[in-house]
Amino acid sequence: MYHVGIDIHSKQSSLCVINRNGECIKRATVRGGTREVCQALAEFEGDLHIAFEASLGYGRWFEALSKIAKRVTVAHPGQLRLIFRSKKKNDRNDAETLARLAAVDALPAVHVPQLDVRHWRKLITSRQKAVSARTRIKNGIRALFREEGIATPRTLWIGKGRAWLNAYRFDDEMQQLDLDEFLLSLAEAEARVDRITARLDQIARAHPGVALLQTIPGIGPRTAEAVVAWIDKPHRFVKNNRIGAYFGLVPSQDASADRNRLGRITCDGPSAVRHLLVEASWQAIRRSPAVRARFERIMRDDPLRKKKALVATAHHLARVMLAMLKSGEVWRDEMGDDLQPAKRARSSRRRSSRKQIARRASKRTNDQAQTETSAEDSTQRSTKQTATRSTKQTATRSTQQPATRSTQQPATRSTQQPAMRSTQQPAMRSTKQPATRSTKQPATRSTTRPTKRPATRPKSPKENHQNKQTRV
Repeated sequence: MYHVGIDIHSKQSSLCVINRNGECIKRATVRGGTREVCQALAEFEGDLHIAFEASLGYGRWFEALSKIAKRVTVAHPGQLRLIFRSKKKNDRNDAETLARLAAVDALPAVHVPQLDVRHWRKLITSRQKAVSARTRIKNGIRALFREEGIATPRTLWIGKGRAWLNAYRFDDEMQQLDLDEFLLSLAEAEARVDRITARLDQIARAHPGVALLQTIPGIGPRTAEAVVAWIDKPHRFVKNNRIGAYFGLVPSQDASADRNRLGRITCDGPSAVRHLLVEASWQAIRRSPAVRARFERIMRDDPLRKKKALVATAHHLARVMLAMLKSGEVWRDEMGDDLQPAKRARSSRRRSSRKQIARRASKRTNDQAQTETSAEDSTQRSTKQTATRSTKQTATRSTQQPATRSTQQPATRSTQQPAMRSTQQPAMRSTKQPATRSTKQPATRSTTRPTKRPATRPKSPKENHQNKQTRV
């Protein structure tokens, strides 16, 4: 089997073909559309596995390539980090990356609906755009009257209010021209909405799933048809909770080790269905006691949690709709209380266990606080006792020891020792030692030194001979 990666553009496409051994055997840039690409791949004999990213018109490419390939995979562009995070990104490298990921079956594939379902989705999106345009025109008309301070009827778009609007005339020609243009645009937008709505009603009557979902309180034909059109095949979702991630109603997550941070909802998937689900949730809360009880339980009587509770309710309705499309069971209002008694019993046990844990934690906290308080009291008592003892000892020392030192020892030192030092030692030093040094030592030195060895002249040899004879 040959694995082919195609980087598709409006005027040209880059393709890369690798064999089962992972060797690149062809690179090419083909100018043109689906017909030219199919002709470039016709030379390969054998099975083809073609992969490309989902973009505008991916359904047309899928149908054209399915005629020449055994398997066609449409990859999710937002999950291909090897491509959009690459430091060297170009068409040739993107095509090769798609081919190699297809070879190891590591592409994040998306569901490709049939042609009629794709047209159904486009029609639903077109109606929402037409309704938004009609709303902008109505707001412009109200702003025109409010700017001039003119009071308008409460129901300005139907009945007597619409008749008043068509019959009103401004004194200024420019303002009247502006109003006439608004009225013409409003008529065109309403006609467009009515035309699309009629076609959608015709499609919805032919689909049993739309009628099934309308048994839910607050779910109308527009919300039901949008959910059915985008789910397409209910059994492609292995679990019912996957539908929340598909419609972008689950919170984003940033978890690492023991830290788990949940942020805003991901907002993935079709925004048209997400908006309709949130709007329908308000009606379901007003009309269904089970949905209202769930909403109030999540809100916890906290106005700041109203939006979170509303999104959680929309997520719950999406899961219920998927389960109903799989099973074919209609909505029962009492299922909020009796559908899953075992699950509700487990949740009640969890809540009771959480309360017990909270009580134990509060009791443990109180015990710790009491222990810390008693420890602080004992510390304060010991500090006071130590301070009292030190105060008593200081008082005793100040009354006994300092008096003795001040009356006896200082007096003795001041009267006896200083006197002895002043009368004896200085006198001895001044009378004896200085006198001895001045009278004896200088006199001895001056009298004995000159008489030790008087100076003599050297003897002659004759005298030395006479001295020798005398000795003999």
